[in-house]
Amino acid sequence: MLERELMAYMAKYGLWSRGERLLVGVSGGVDSMTLATLLLRCKVPFDAAHCNFCLRGSESDGDEQMVRDWAARNGVRLHTVRFNTHAEASRAGESIQIAARRLRYEWFARLVAKEGYAHVAVAHNRDDTVETFFINLIRGTGLRGLCGIPVKTDLTVRPLMFASRERIERYAGLLKIPYRTDSSNLSDKYLRNKLRHKVVPVLKEISPSFLEKMAENMDNLSHSRDLLDAFVACRREFFAERDGVRVLDLDKVGAGLPLDVLLYEMLSPCGFSFRNCRDMATCYREGKSGRRFFGDGCAVLLDRGRLVMGDGGGDDGLPHIAVTVVGRERIDDLRPPVGTVYADADKLDIRTLSLRRVEKGDRMVPFGMRGSKKISDIMVDAKLSLDDKRKVCVVMSGDTVVWCVGLRFSDLYKVDDTTRRIAVLSVRR
Repeated sequence: MLERELMAYMAKYGLWSRGERLLVGVSGGVDSMTLATLLLRCKVPFDAAHCNFCLRGSESDGDEQMVRDWAARNGVRLHTVRFNTHAEASRAGESIQIAARRLRYEWFARLVAKEGYAHVAVAHNRDDTVETFFINLIRGTGLRGLCGIPVKTDLTVRPLMFASRERIERYAGLLKIPYRTDSSNLSDKYLRNKLRHKVVPVLKEISPSFLEKMAENMDNLSHSRDLLDAFVACRREFFAERDGVRVLDLDKVGAGLPLDVLLYEMLSPCGFSFRNCRDMATCYREGKSGRRFFGDGCAVLLDRGRLVMGDGGGDDGLPHIAVTVVGRERIDDLRPPVGTVYADADKLDIRTLSLRRVEKGDRMVPFGMRGSKKISDIMVDAKLSLDDKRKVCVVMSGDTVVWCVGLRFSDLYKVDDTTRRIAVLSVRR
């Protein structure tokens, strides 16, 4: 029964076509071992890939050996890799979970490019996507986050998303499929496990069809997401090319619409956060001009009701602030060159950075001080002329001054002995 449903689901969502070969991520857990067995029984061509993250000592090695034994018995080609995940997480300034996920998918992508696989098949199930819905809801999200885990991306396909964890475990028991249980999945240390062990069972008790209803809800949300994407794609026609830069006239695009949401949908591919877009919309409604907002390698300038993307956006004389994040070990001398400051990247929310002129009442905590000081007083101390004062800019993280450019840097974001990653902020005229 599960075999027929699997093939129907893969056909419905275009997860596999005849003549294609898949790469299947096999951890050794019940989900991935069941997926591999199902594909084998359905005669879908695939090779397997196992990552040993070396996080649980002999337990991790046991997972790898079991997968090796299963692949050898069933004539399945197996790729394996071992990662020093702790060292990589420390180097990159990431959590263990984020580092492991990045390492896994980077390796998968290299295998796909080298071997020519159609997709990487991973074994997320219906329970996983429901848990992801609640994780995103708790942390704060938009419509995309409420759609759960996507069935298909450019790299990955998820053929088991139609099946509950209970059905998968029952099938594995029926066919005596070998698998191992990751001991970390039994602990309530992580949010996903708390939801899995404590919240979802109560919801199932209240509504026995809870998983099915949630799957329908997320399917409906995905359709709404598709409509929103189509609407935003039409709105992108309001971007006009002027002198080599892209200009968006907010007076035209935002009439009668929630502008912050619309801007986020249009600009998030460029790395702009929702807070960035909310601040843009607020400044626009308040008639403010001359403020610059930073995305991922991109900046926009709010200039008299227009958003200008790209260098040279306007004649306001604002500098461009380049932001690069590097590991602490990459900086030999903590004395930055002229026009550059070093900030603790983990204290700084890069995606909320913006640049604007000094406004009345602006304050900051200058480097080396504990209390705040008016920026107007800092400019007086620097003996700036009236004309020079008008040119002073501040880099903001949300509502907090990070850097009064050319004058003082904030003590709140200083690099100290606990700093793991450094944000390099440089002025470019």
